[in-house]
Amino acid sequence: MKPQILPEGFRERLSDEWHDLPELLTITDVAKITGYTTNAVDRWIVKGSLRSVTAQMGLVTCREWLIDFYCKDGYNIAKKVDRHIELLGRLLYC
Repeated sequence: MKPQILPEGFRERLSDEWHDLPELLTITDVAKITGYTTNAVDRWIVKGSLRSVTAQMGLVTCREWLIDFYCKDGYNIAKKVDRHIELLGRLLYC
């Protein structure tokens, strides 16, 4: 499947949408935010699609890295969960 091209301004709209999220996010946080399972988030990290670091609380990512993921590999997820589809609907068709 050919990757979809990221629409202009998507990163800025996503950054505005998630501006109130904490800077540091655990895998559980990312799962709650995105609607994907913690196993899916783990796979993104293992694959290298979502950057993370190890902290005292375990693996963490940051809001900016989650936005990076959603603007690259995450944007092209073939089977998106409902929350992801709703987010795209709000950001792309506003």
